Amino acid sequence: MTTRSTAAADLIPNDAPGLRFGTKAMHDAIAAIGRCAKECKLAGRSIHQAIDLVRESRLGAIRVPIADGGGGCSVREFFSMLMELADADADVAHILRAHYWFLDSTFKCNTFRTGRRTLRSAF
Repeated sequence: MTTRSTAAADLIPNDAPGLRFGTKAMHDAIAAIGRCAKECKLAGRSIHQAIDLVRESRLGAIRVPIADGGGGCSVREFFSMLMELADADADVAHILRAHYWFLDSTFKCNTFRTGRRTLRSAF
């Protein structure tokens, strides 16, 4: 299990592309996450490795605006992606629901400047 003690801005370069909705890369990432979660469950391990794949693929930032390093997908696209992820592994999708809620609530904060600083620490 890995922990993140530094901000994502330190771990992910600002020019790292966000995962875009509907791309082959997105579908491949979701398939890999599903396979990893299944392998972990069959081996009796926790699915932390699958969550690490979410982080590495930047799927967790798919709703973040493109200008802020994310994928910039719409709410409709997001739910389509989330259904695909839940089909691949329901546990991973369930684990990520608080993460995605946090990001969306950050977009709605009164001071988006503060929200951007918070966003950097979330992905």
